[in-house]
Amino acid sequence: MATPDERIILEIIEEEGGECTEGKILQEMPLRRDYLRVILQSMGFRDLIDYMMNPRRCRIANRGWQALGKSPQYGPVERWMADYNRRMEESRKKEEKGEGETEASGDFYTDYVREMREKEEYGNEEEYGT
Repeated sequence: MATPDERIILEIIEEEGGECTEGKILQEMPLRRDYLRVILQSMGFRDLIDYMMNPRRCRIANRGWQALGKSPQYGPVERWMADYNRRMEESRKKEEKGEGETEASGDFYTDYVREMREKEEYGNEEEYGT
């Protein structure tokens, strides 16, 4: 699945917490920068890592964790998404109980459903002159 050089690169990235820069890999491995970029791009195409060209950073992807024989780790983006989904679920439960806020939630569909429910409760808007 991963070549010996790719496995070493994955282990270096893992030691750095699952995400690091090209410079850190070059400090640990005696490779030329252009050859390292070719390897990282190849690993990116095969979904072993997420390789970001602009800041030259790489993060281990799910297949990379599997190549190391470990379960996938959650990085900051995944943790943020899990927290966001948890907060949205709590907000939805509060709204169902009638404890929710009346402000816009930032989610078009949620706001639309809220408006439709209000229209059903209070009848047609034209009747009330609003």
